[in-house]
Amino acid sequence: MPKRPVTKTPSNVAKRSRVAVMLDVKLDIVKRHEHGEGTSVIGRVHCLAPSTVHSIVKSVDKIEEMAGSVTPLIATKGTRFRDAEMESLERMLSTWIDDQIQLLKTPLSQRMIQQKAVENSSFQCKLIAIMSEVADDPGSEESEVAEDPSLLSPQ
Repeated sequence: MPKRPVTKTPSNVAKRSRVAVMLDVKLDIVKRHEHGEGTSVIGRVHCLAPSTVHSIVKSVDKIEEMAGSVTPLIATKGTRFRDAEMESLERMLSTWIDDQIQLLKTPLSQRMIQQKAVENSSFQCKLIAIMSEVADDPGSEESEVAEDPSLLSPQ
């Protein structure tokens, strides 16, 4: 016979969800514990259970090792530059995909999208060549391209 009665938690009580504690919070918890604050006080400050704080304090070696090898968040923010041709190709593909899905109600596969990307890429190369010729010789093909918008849309 157990000393305490077995209590079952009611089904309407929500179980507390798992929370990921960031490294800077863990370092602050370790620092506060080294300065003599108790686990329940630290837990209240960071809205964590005292058992979570105690687990963090127990694994101080791993946390300090992690802190030494991790770069600061500011340094990890990367910048990716894409050329204008790729951006316009993506815009054209996005428009085509939207048209296929919304207007024509056509199911798309990865293969169809890749084929269209290749077509758009070759079309884009042709368009760039035409535009560069127009820029070199302003009187010849400029009016033809401006009057016929079908020349600007991919087939």
